[in-house]
Amino acid sequence: PSNQTTDSNNTYPSPTRSKSTGNLLQNLSDENSRTLLMEMIAMANRGSMDVTLLPCDAQILICSYLPPNDLLSFACTSKSGRKMLDDGCEIVDGPSTCRDTALLIWKALFRRDFAWILSDWNIGREALLRSMACYDNETIQEHGSLHHRKVIGHVMSIVMHTAEMWDEIEPFNTPFTGIISTPASMKEFYFLFSEVWINYTIAGCNTTEKCLIGLHGHVVDISNFVEDHPGSTETLLLQAGRDATVFFESMGHSRSARKLALGMTVVVNAQSIHWQYTDALYKERYTQSSPTCGLLRPSSKLLGANKNIPGFLIPLKRSRPRVQGGLHAIRSRLKAEQEAELQKAQRWIDVHLGSESLYGGIQVYYDPFCSCWRWWYMNLDFNPVFSESMD
Repeated sequence: PSNQTTDSNNTYPSPTRSKSTGNLLQNLSDENSRTLLMEMIAMANRGSMDVTLLPCDAQILICSYLPPNDLLSFACTSKSGRKMLDDGCEIVDGPSTCRDTALLIWKALFRRDFAWILSDWNIGREALLRSMACYDNETIQEHGSLHHRKVIGHVMSIVMHTAEMWDEIEPFNTPFTGIISTPASMKEFYFLFSEVWINYTIAGCNTTEKCLIGLHGHVVDISNFVEDHPGSTETLLLQAGRDATVFFESMGHSRSARKLALGMTVVVNAQSIHWQYTDALYKERYTQSSPTCGLLRPSSKLLGANKNIPGFLIPLKRSRPRVQGGLHAIRSRLKAEQEAELQKAQRWIDVHLGSESLYGGIQVYYDPFCSCWRWWYMNLDFNPVFSESMD
C-alpha cells in the first residue's frame, strides 16, 4: 500500500501502519482515548516516549476523540506534545511532518465540532457565501498571518462536500486554488471560530421572516414568535442578529420564557451546557459528565430528553453568560478589537449617514475567513445592510 496520506489538495508522508496499530485504531473510543492520552503524557514527562513517533493516522484518530482543553493541556506537558499539536510554531529539530500532522488534528476537530453549521445549516451557508463574495487572496497573503490560504483551503475542503456547495462558491475568488505552503495555524483558526461563530453566522438575521438570536452560547430561532412577543416586535428586531444574552438577562425573563426559548433552539453549544446540575423543580440530581463538545443539532441523541429540562441549556434564573473554554489570548484580543471597531463604526455612521438613516444602531462582527471586521445595520426599510470596516 502507498506510504502517503492524502488530504484535499495536499499529500503528506506517513509511516506504514502495523498490525498492532490497526487494532488500536479499531478499538478506540472517547473513554480509552483519554486513558491512552494520559498514559502518553506520563511517559512523555518521564522522557521515555516521544509521541510524535506514533503513526500520523494514530495521532489524528486518538486526538479526534478528545475535547480541545485536554489537547491544550497535553501540548503544555512536553516538547513532544507541543510538536504533535502546534501547527503554527517552529519546533527546533522537529521533523517537517509534525506541523502537517498538527494541522490535520485540528482540522479533524473542526470537522467534528463546527463544520456542519457551514455546510448543512442554511444560515451558516449564507454567512460563508457572504465571506467568499468578499474574499481577497492578495489581502489575505499580506495581512492575514492567522489565516493563511493553506488553513482556509483545508477548512473549505471540509465544508465543500456537496456539488451544490461547489456550484454556489465557484463564481467567487475562492482560496482552494494555488494553495501556498506557508505554515499556518489551524489550531488558532479553530479557537478563533469558536469565539466568533454566533455573531458571524446570524449577522443580519433580524427581520420578521428570519429572526435569530444568540443566547448563552446557543442560537435560538424566534422567527415564528417575534410578532407575538409580549414586549414588542421592535424590541426583538433590535437585539436579533447577534448574541443577545446580556440583554435577555437584564430583562429578568421568567422560567416560562426560558422554557419557551428551549423549544426554539436550533444550534446547541455543548460547551455552554450545564452537564452537572441540580434541578430544584424535579428534585433530581444529574451527574452526567460532558460527553461531547462543539456544536450540536437539537435532535442529537447526546442531548436526549434533558434538553427540555430548565437549567440544562439555559440557566433557570437571571445569571451571567456561561463561560466557554478557549484561548484567553484570542478572546481578550477580540474583545478589545470589537470595542474599538464599534466606536469607529459609530463615528462613520454619524459623519456619513446620520443616525436617522438607520433603524437601531450599527453592529460589528469578525469574519474568520477574510480576517477582518465587518459592519451591518438595518435601514429604514427594515433590510440589513452589510459593509466592510472603513477608516
